[in-house]
Amino acid sequence: MFNFSPFGGYLALKLGPERSVFMDGRVNNARDASLVVRADRALTSAPAFQDLVKEFDLQYAVMSAREGEHFGMPLARSRAWSLVHWDDVAAVYVRRQGPNAPLAAAGYQLFRHLMDPGEVLNAAIQGGVVAPLLQHDARLAVAQDPNSARAAFFLACGELAARNRPGFLSALQRLSALAPEHPAIRVLSDSFERLSAEPQAPH
Repeated sequence: MFNFSPFGGYLALKLGPERSVFMDGRVNNARDASLVVRADRALTSAPAFQDLVKEFDLQYAVMSAREGEHFGMPLARSRAWSLVHWDDVAAVYVRRQGPNAPLAAAGYQLFRHLMDPGEVLNAAIQGGVVAPLLQHDARLAVAQDPNSARAAFFLACGELAARNRPGFLSALQRLSALAPEHPAIRVLSDSFERLSAEPQAPH
């Protein structure tokens, strides 16, 4: 396991002793100082992260996923890793090849934990071939964190991408209930109405 250091103590209590955390709050008191530096660097540097993956045969990672944070960029950008769980606190990735391949195949198809919500909305407005993938990922996000306004926003984007009016209205209602002042509510609603009014291309 590779993990965000502040999560280490909790993960050790929940998963140990069968699974060992990579870092925890004791840092230099329990590990070689050079390894702590490398682990910190791996949160932002792809080469540093890949070095640790190879040296320790890392198979899965638990990363902080709070909005506004930017930890775990190498994971978010690597196609060798698949996001399999995402909530308002943490994101879990597994390697696409190896013992966790079945989990990777059942995980998110497009989403990464550092995705820009604006990019998701733009993709939803465009629709097209990404629509079923976006819809799948958004529904998975809500299933994993039903009380998340972020997941509700993604759900509305997914249903917008699919041009699914009942699903979109339900998702927008969910978002409005969880975050009544969410700035995307009006944008989502206006976008859906505008797209619904456009003439459909012949099949």
